[in-house]
Amino acid sequence: MFPTNIRLQKQLEFDPRSSKTASHLCFAVSSLSPSTPQIPVSDQHPKDGRRSANYQPTIWSYDFLQSLKNEHNDTIYRDRAAKLEQELRFALADEDAESVNLLELIDDIQRLGLAHRFEMDISRALEKIASGVAAAENSLHATALRFRLLRQHGYDVSQGILSTIYWAKDKDLSEQVSHALELPLHRRALRMEARWYIEAYSKKTSANLQLLELAKLDFNMVQSKLQEDLQDMSRWDVRAVKNLPDYMKLCYLALYNSVNEMAYDSLRDDGENILPYLSKASPHINDKALESLENYHDLLRWPSLIFRLCNDLGTSKDELETGESANSITCYMKEIGCSEAMARQHINGLIDESWKRLSKCQIDGSPFGKHLVETAINLARISHCTYQHGDAHGRPDSKSNNRVISLIIEPFSIME
Repeated sequence: MFPTNIRLQKQLEFDPRSSKTASHLCFAVSSLSPSTPQIPVSDQHPKDGRRSANYQPTIWSYDFLQSLKNEHNDTIYRDRAAKLEQELRFALADEDAESVNLLELIDDIQRLGLAHRFEMDISRALEKIASGVAAAENSLHATALRFRLLRQHGYDVSQGILSTIYWAKDKDLSEQVSHALELPLHRRALRMEARWYIEAYSKKTSANLQLLELAKLDFNMVQSKLQEDLQDMSRWDVRAVKNLPDYMKLCYLALYNSVNEMAYDSLRDDGENILPYLSKASPHINDKALESLENYHDLLRWPSLIFRLCNDLGTSKDELETGESANSITCYMKEIGCSEAMARQHINGLIDESWKRLSKCQIDGSPFGKHLVETAINLARISHCTYQHGDAHGRPDSKSNNRVISLIIEPFSIME
């Protein structure tokens, strides 16, 4: 049950975990099965008296997913990408490169979705910059960029050096400034940001054409892999796990078993079905990390809270119309006696504070590995992506559908 007291001090201590989010996720995946009827989650338990959420049927059918060609992961693309990658690696290692140029290259690489290809190179370059080996330029642009990149990579950098903001000086920057003001960069879903930035970067008069070509090749290759993974997952068959990459096997089995557990509970209580879900963490996790998971570490708390609050901002209007249970917005309105607009402003403030706490977790460190930390942060990012302009899950509009198409379906055109 959502607590009634959601003022800032108290709100930051409550447990934001919600069965509704889990139900949404399970329905989203299970609806891809060719043998599973597309029944809204809230209609699967009519005996509990809850109203139907009236979710729209998915347009991403099983047959559609299976029809995707995955044609951009051929050897010819991989070979060309490897050659471009090596050339750019030399630029990152250039001892004579000016600090600001190196910072701009790192920033472009990350925003174009290429960081996974240059992780060690970026780490070495930032270490030189942080230690003062690379001469630092003191312009506003260089100082702000150095601060953001070092903070992003876990360096404890004082923010006292920043007292001003970027201003657009030319047409290349104006679009990026508008984009940044809409939602801060670190809150954006990485692959969606990569798609947007590739298109924006291609308009720059000073664009590095080799970097741009690699970004498009890499995006198409990752997109093909995502299509392949979706095709395997949409079969909703535990045997399909063998076709998934290692990083998805545990997630797939956990989700598969969680769904079956809920089915068992429903069989027992209402006449539905289940299998036990994964109850053990990965064998690679250490005792301290496992204990932190069990104690609900802040790295789990703040992304979960952000997801919960973003969900409320995006779905509360429809939930009020359909008579759904209370959420953070309605609770705050009743507690304080304020308008919906004021309540939404307060909830946005809680989200901002939660992001500050999450950023502090990233800087202070945690017992978890890098990939788990990134996954936790990505949960917060996908919250904004899904609910920033409404309920892109329960009531997707043309804008949200087009984002899915641009991310998973539509590749970049590349000149041969």
